[in-house]
Amino acid sequence: MIQYNLLKKLTEACAIPGDEGIVQSLIKDDLTPSSQKIQFDNLGSIICHKKGNPKKITVALVAHIDEVGFIVRDIDKNGFIRLHSLGGISPYQVIGSRVLIKDQYLGCIYADKDPAQHISIDNLYVDAGFSNKEEVLAYKIHIGDSVSLRSTTEYWEDQGIIAAKALDDRVSCFIGMEVFKNLAEQQLDCNLVFIGSAQEEVGTRGSKTATNLVKPDIAIILDVASCKDTPQFSQQTRVMKKGPCLCVADKSALGNRSLIELFSTIADKHNIPYQYDILGGGGTDTGSVALYGIGIPAMALITPVRYCHTATSLVHMDDIKNEIDLLTLVIQSINEETFKSILPIPPK
Repeated sequence: MIQYNLLKKLTEACAIPGDEGIVQSLIKDDLTPSSQKIQFDNLGSIICHKKGNPKKITVALVAHIDEVGFIVRDIDKNGFIRLHSLGGISPYQVIGSRVLIKDQYLGCIYADKDPAQHISIDNLYVDAGFSNKEEVLAYKIHIGDSVSLRSTTEYWEDQGIIAAKALDDRVSCFIGMEVFKNLAEQQLDCNLVFIGSAQEEVGTRGSKTATNLVKPDIAIILDVASCKDTPQFSQQTRVMKKGPCLCVADKSALGNRSLIELFSTIADKHNIPYQYDILGGGGTDTGSVALYGIGIPAMALITPVRYCHTATSLVHMDDIKNEIDLLTLVIQSINEETFKSILPIPPK
């Protein structure tokens, strides 16, 4: 049974890069009963450790806790707020979106020229109903303050769809948290750690620092990518309701081939749908985690989501459930021999 209320809380929370405290707290509150230890790095990542054995190998699940958004770039004399983007945001897709300034004040995004022309983030501004700059400053709104997309998460029950902002990457946080809780009382042949990494959208930063604390042997990065099954795409890859995607490559990393094969073998055995995928347009935390120390076998498990980085993205409940089931089974199968078998080192 999917805990919709938890997913709703995670997606409705506003947490742009560098300001992820509210999501950090939600994860801490939810996973404390299942954790032997909880740590934090100095960038804001949260690290939850399942009770384990230091002699066993460690598997890390990594999902980033930040979302794309903005900070205040300037305030003009008439009280309109100009924006600087954090993460990849199309200006065309956020015009008319409501926002929350400093997690307190409502506003809406507009453009200073016809969107039929070429526009950039510099053409966007927030109208929060202020009359002049002095009024804005009186509310203690300053350059650098957060401006987050704001929307209400909905469950379209008939279609099995969750409509929400920040599914990148809160749905992955949710999946990782559910798997962690599923396995909390089980005796595994590996140690399990859940990392909620900070500042992924601005350079996969938190995953670097958190990995320094955990030092995992295997890493599975949980992220999302926009489906290619909508009218603007000619190809039918990364399709909603066809299962999680095993990421062969993205701009930052190559997935460990043997680890990908482990996922596909277990999925086939248990009749869990899955897709192979290549992320040609972006990277994930895989690139930074895999390069820790002398290298970590790693791959990304991608949830297909429609309309990423907008105020309303869509994900199917079946894809969430299938990913939770597959990830749970894979972790249950991992042991010391698994680790040795996936290392790209020739046998002696």
